[in-house]
Parts: sequence; structure tokens; C-alpha cells
Amino acid sequence: MSGYGERTLTRQAIRQFIESQARYWPDGRLNAVYPNGDGKRDIPDYTEMFPGWIWDYYVRTGDKRILAEAYPVMRAVADYVRRYIDPATGLVTQLEGGSGEYRYGIIDWPATMRYGHDMSTAARTVINVLGVDVLNATARAAEELGEPGETLRADAATLTEAINAKLRRADGVYHDGLRGDGSASTHASQIANAYALSFGVVPEEDRAAVSEYVANLGMRMGPMTAHRLLQALAGRPDDVVERLTDADSPGWANILARGGTFTWESWDAPETGQSHSHPWGATSLVEIQRTILGVTPSAPAGSEVTIRPPKSGVDSAAGEMPVQRGMVGVDWRRIGDGVSLKVDLPVNVVARVHVPADQAGDVRVHGQARFVELRDGYAVYEVGSGKVTFFSA
Repeated sequence: MSGYGERTLTRQAIRQFIESQARYWPDGRLNAVYPNGDGKRDIPDYTEMFPGWIWDYYVRTGDKRILAEAYPVMRAVADYVRRYIDPATGLVTQLEGGSGEYRYGIIDWPATMRYGHDMSTAARTVINVLGVDVLNATARAAEELGEPGETLRADAATLTEAINAKLRRADGVYHDGLRGDGSASTHASQIANAYALSFGVVPEEDRAAVSEYVANLGMRMGPMTAHRLLQALAGRPDDVVERLTDADSPGWANILARGGTFTWESWDAPETGQSHSHPWGATSLVEIQRTILGVTPSAPAGSEVTIRPPKSGVDSAAGEMPVQRGMVGVDWRRIGDGVSLKVDLPVNVVARVHVPADQAGDVRVHGQARFVELRDGYAVYEVGSGKVTFFSA
């Protein structure tokens, strides 16, 4: 969807996963894979990923019909998560589902990609953070469909408070969870902290410290989840570029350096016999578009987008992102201490364009744009369809 504007296969897949819940899971779960020959088989965190996927699809497409079809399933997932919140801790605990190495949550996969994650925990940080996303995404869907979302939002806030009260070390870094006896894990994985950042669980005053911890670990997440690492580091574009281009450490550049022509199931796929053609690693493209190109859809059907080139990381980027109403084109490059930024928007799309500048007077505009505000070292403009060029000194 992000690279090519695809819609039909995603819509079909959503409906098939909805069917899996109707067929097998009255308790609100969904199949991990469907339809195939596995029969009734779930993975808890895959079930938790469904509501966020639906909301992302809706923002891309504006397809309210699918949102309405999926909403009862999202509500069922939210109720499934709520049932496993332990009243004593306020945390999702032993979220039922899966089997063997998947039980209570797969976390990352294959097992070599867990990088020491403490799988002995009963209240897992990753599962709890995904629970927050389940509740928030379902609340957004409810409100978009004219249904009340206040209770869902309140439950998401309460779960967030419990996570921050019980799943962090004294320095604010997130450990892997609580064990059955209530003791805290002694391991603080990259995935627990990256998820807390990317899903907005980390308090604003602690984001810098947690981001620093995550960045210093290098790459300690597998291709299945590593796009969340890039999302967590979005405010640190130098680190995003390092993770994308480091050919000596686990990551996408290392796959290329070793002769790979497609994303692998794991960074060590040749050694462990995993798939050499596994599409989950390609989700890094979304974060390249957001952080490097600087384009993020911000309203359903891409009717609004945010364009915000990074202040470091690379010296230029150019490309197009497909939204429901056409292609959003961006071409930016650094010139001396300033930047040249060209924007090309389709009809019926409005952009908030962030131009690196200390003050509005540092920016020259060729085309139609309305100055909105100064924010975080950017001059923000509102732009409608057509071509506009910005120059900042």
C-alpha cells in the first residue's frame, strides 16, 4: 500500500481474517494465518495487531465500509485483551493464545531474533504495549463511525499508567515484564523499549533517555518487528540512516552485502535455514517514507499529509508516496545552511509542510502557501494541490 497504492489484496485479507474470528474464535482472537491448512491457530500478539492494521488501512484509503465491517471484530479483540488484565497489577497477564514457543505471545521471530528477551514473564511489556494500541485504535474507529470511544480511551490510558508504573526500571527504561511471582524481569530488551516509543507509551519527559537506550543497542530486533525500531528512532534520523545502511551488522544493508535480493525471515536466515523471501522485512519502506522522505498521511484517504524533511541523516531525498487521491511528490535537498523543498500535491489533498527554519523570514516561497506557525525549528505552512517550492536560509 505504501509503495504501490495497493488496495484490493489488503481489503481481501482483512475480510478473510474477519472470517477466521467468526469461524474459530468466539473469545475475540483471530487466526495467525488464514486461510490455509493450519485450521484453528492463533498467536496473541498477531491478534493484537489487527485493530492497528485496520486503522492504518482506513487512513490510507478512507474506506469506511471496511472500517464498519471490521469494527465489531476490533471490539471483540479489545474485549479479549481486557479479560486478561489482572486487577492486582492493571496489566495484561498471560494473554491466552498460541502454543509452544508462541504461547502468551511470539514477541519476535524466529527465536534467534529475540536477542535474549525474557520469555518467562507473565505480564509481558510488548503484549501490554500492543494492548494499548488495540484500545486506542478501536476507540478511533468507534468515533469515526459515530460510536462512543470514551471508555476505550480511558482503558488505554489506565493500561498506559500501569505499564509506566510497573514495567520500568528506576532509570525509566522498560524491562521485559513481570514474572508470575510479581518480580520484575532483569532484562530490558530493545523491542520492549522500541514498542513503548513507537506506540506513544513513553512519557514525553522520558522519550529522549529511552530513545538513547534503544539507539545504543544497535539492531537487536528481527525483520518482523524492526520497522517499529525505525519508527521509535524517527526523531533521531542519523540513527535511522545508520540502521538502514550498516552493512556489517544485522539489518537490510547486510542482506544486500551478502547477496540477498529480497528481505529474509531473519537476519541469520542462511545459517538457520529460514526463508530468503519473507515480505515482513520490507515494512522498513514505510519508515523510509516517513523519516527520510518526510511524508506521513495524517487524515483518512490521505486528504491531509504531513511533510517534514529531517534535519540530519541524509543530504537529499526525492520520491512519491501514493495516497487515495493521487501521488504526493517531494524533492528536498540541503543547500548550504538551508534547504530547497519542492512539493507536488494531487487535487483534494492538503499538506502541512514543515520547512527547517528559525523564523518565517528565513523562508522564500514560490507558489501558494499559508504560513501557520513556528514549531520545533520548523516554519509550518499549509499547502493545497499543485506545486510549491520553499527555500530556507
